[in-house]
Amino acid sequence: MTGVRENRPSEQDAHEEPEQAAVDKPEGSADDAKADADAAQDGPHAPELVIVTGMSGAGRSTAAKIFEDLGWYVVDNLAPTLIAPMVDLVMRESRSTDRLAFVVDVRGRAFFDTLRSTLDELDSAGLNHRIVFLESDDDVLVRRYEGVRRPHPLQGDGRVTDGIERERELLRELRGEADLVIDTSVRNVHELRTTLELAFGDPGEDSLRATVMARTRTFGFCGRVSVRAPAGRSIA
Repeated sequence: MTGVRENRPSEQDAHEEPEQAAVDKPEGSADDAKADADAAQDGPHAPELVIVTGMSGAGRSTAAKIFEDLGWYVVDNLAPTLIAPMVDLVMRESRSTDRLAFVVDVRGRAFFDTLRSTLDELDSAGLNHRIVFLESDDDVLVRRYEGVRRPHPLQGDGRVTDGIERERELLRELRGEADLVIDTSVRNVHELRTTLELAFGDPGEDSLRATVMARTRTFGFCGRVSVRAPAGRSIA
């Protein structure tokens, strides 16, 4: 039939159409998801943070060794002003460090105020942290200091009991904010280890950690858990 032209694709068009189809990808494709995941992985990560503090002689150094055994990166006796910069450095430079424990003591009002400011700074930055507070009865702390023949850091020209009293007063507010209060008066090293393992051990043991760290109002403990063990070899 004359005067009619069939509209058939040329041989070149026939080869180009499949190629164009391969380039066009639907929104939300697997490649897009992978790219988003890679971008998130490259960004800074927030490590798990724990502040270990409490009364001098109550076992902070022992707790630090236990945290190290549990795989935490532990920084002992760090000035409070250096905590935030240290966390920032880890977030930017060390993806392998995902659990940080800072062991902090309080040597005076200015030192405590600096620690308080640092914790507020972490909160403002959205960096969650937990506080472990170690304490012991006064008579137990006195015996421990007498055993090592060292003065209490806050006693000045007074007695060991004077230093203990000053420190307890300085730490009263911080103790009230602690997530875990551990009385080591009659607790031996193995019992302390068990408590910290349940709370801060294998990240996969969420149910065990929740049992120890749960906030409760039972038995007069408003918002925090206080742990005291039966008699045993005490921590020096």
